[in-house]
Amino acid sequence: MLGLQACTHLMFAPMKELVRTPEQVGVEYKDIVIKSGNDTLLHGWHLPAVVDVKGSIVFFHGNGENISTHLATVYWLPEQGYEVFLVDYRGYGLSKGDVDLAGSIADVDAAIQYALDNKNSDKGLVVLGHSFGGSLGLYSVAVSDIKDDIAAVISIGAFSDYRQIVKDVLSRSWVTWIFQWPLSYTINNEYAPVDYVHRISPVPLLLMHSGDDEVVPYYHSESLFSLAQQPKYLERLTGDHNHTFQYEENRVILLDYLTYFVN
Repeated sequence: MLGLQACTHLMFAPMKELVRTPEQVGVEYKDIVIKSGNDTLLHGWHLPAVVDVKGSIVFFHGNGENISTHLATVYWLPEQGYEVFLVDYRGYGLSKGDVDLAGSIADVDAAIQYALDNKNSDKGLVVLGHSFGGSLGLYSVAVSDIKDDIAAVISIGAFSDYRQIVKDVLSRSWVTWIFQWPLSYTINNEYAPVDYVHRISPVPLLLMHSGDDEVVPYYHSESLFSLAQQPKYLERLTGDHNHTFQYEENRVILLDYLTYFVN
């Protein structure tokens, strides 16, 4: 078990320094503190809607850096009427504690509950995650006992299986190719979304994934979609892994679904 934990830690790439704030990109915000498992204090931001609130979103970022470098995924949503809660997992940014996969799951659960308790309207709450955050969100909603309070779950470029994504990454170089099998099986896979995605129903599920994704291959979302129960949707996007919503056409797709989910 200790070996699994040690190898799984290699998947994380946290950064403590916040390189920007929402204010620096012209977005109003306030700092929030969330108490997670083992009384770990998490730091996050609340971005209030600029216009009448259409809905609320709790956002979970990828495995690298922190909320300040993932802000571009969601900073544009308040102008569209959506308030956003975004939080750093333990060990990331200003959040306390040490990086840990099980701890990250607990952090996602705590953030969802915080958003439900603090949203500024009676509109629905959407769980939105990118990459690693998407995979965490899928698992969390699948096993949640508060599904009735969640309007939808949306993943962007999520991977279906922790061991498989490690194999994908290692197979890209001839130097690491030979290590993809032994190393991938040292990864803790107990939270793999592919084993739980069928339990998300009846919460609506939207899988968004670019066919040009150079980090997480598109087939991961295809695998998740094939196993998910209705209502489910799969949208093939354009662009690379980390700049999804620099593309206006991708923004339009997300906004159309958000309107459908929260109304």
